[in-house]
Formats: sequence, C-alpha cells, structure tokens
Amino acid sequence: MPFYTPNGLKIRFDPNAISEIVQPLVACREMNNILLDVERWENLPVGFTVVSASVTALLSGSAVLTISVGLLGYIFGVMIRELFYSNFLRLLIPLFLGSWFITLIYTIGISNFLVARQKYTTTVVLCLINAAAHFGVLSVLELIFLPIRIFFHRIFRLNIFTHPERTFVTICNLCAAKHGVILNWNRYTTLRAENDTFIAKENK
Repeated sequence: MPFYTPNGLKIRFDPNAISEIVQPLVACREMNNILLDVERWENLPVGFTVVSASVTALLSGSAVLTISVGLLGYIFGVMIRELFYSNFLRLLIPLFLGSWFITLIYTIGISNFLVARQKYTTTVVLCLINAAAHFGVLSVLELIFLPIRIFFHRIFRLNIFTHPERTFVTICNLCAAKHGVILNWNRYTTLRAENDTFIAKENK
C-alpha cells in the first residue's frame, strides 16, 4: 500500500512501515516540504523540455528544431532524474525556470519576438509545448521513454523501486543530516514484514 504526496504523486513505500523511520523528520515538521520537493524533482524532465524548447525557438526560429531539442531536453531530464538528485537543479529548473509564472513571462516575450520575425509556426509550437507542460499533457512521454528508464535501471542496478522512492530517500537523508539525525532505512523490510503479519492476523 503506497502513500501520496500533496498533489497525488505515488510513493511505493508502506506508510505504516515508513512512519517509524521518518518520525524524526515528522517531529521537525519537515515531511510536507520533503514531499513537495519530491514532486518538484519529478517534474525535472518537463522543466528541461520547456527551457530547452524556449531557448531553441528564440535562437533558431525553427519549429522543427524547437520540437526536436524539446524532446532531447526531456530525455536529458529523465536521465538526470534517474541517476542522481541535485538541490541546485531542483531549485533552478522545476521551481524557477520551469515554473508556470516564469514560463509565462518568457514565453510571451519570445512569442512577441518570433511574431515580429514572422515565425508564426514556431510561435504556435512553442506555446503548445509550454501549455502541454503545464497542463500535464507531457506526462504521456513517461510511457514513450519507459525503455530508457528500464535501461538505466539495469545498467546502474537501480533496484529500489522507482525514482520517486529513491528521491524520497535521498531528500529525507539530506534533511536528516541538516537536523543531525540518522534514519535507519535497514529497518524498513523488518517493519513491513511485521506490519504484514499483523494485518494477516487481524484478517483471520
């Protein structure tokens, strides 16, 4: 049974088993911020798509290049998200450059510049990409690029569930280090087994 972030991102940890491990962070009132940071890191590929497409449209004026580089930006974001976590990139891309308000500002500016150069197709493409990003349409790319994620899982032996769980563990550890506490993740398997045993007994 998983638990969810404030905006519905699924984290595939047993909430009953995980609650004891992260109790020090709950006591520090950090858990909500941690879950929001997991959501932001999840949006890294979308942020890279918006930023790379916008820069390409501005510099090239080409609709084809804008789409192509936008897709490459998405792939690059997926690769980074799968391999490691960076507070700096989380703040720079999803939270700042990829946020809807900042995106709206520079999309309007770039669109006006492109219209002045009569690059109407590129303007439409850029607006559609940015709208798709902020209305969740780009999430369909997760399915298209699933083979890339499977490849990285096998090559780098990323055996802990999926990237939201790895991100959750990483951010929890960083937060714990900030508060001078240690989280015992090795107890998760034991706690989950105890919880499953308890549930089985209750259901008899």
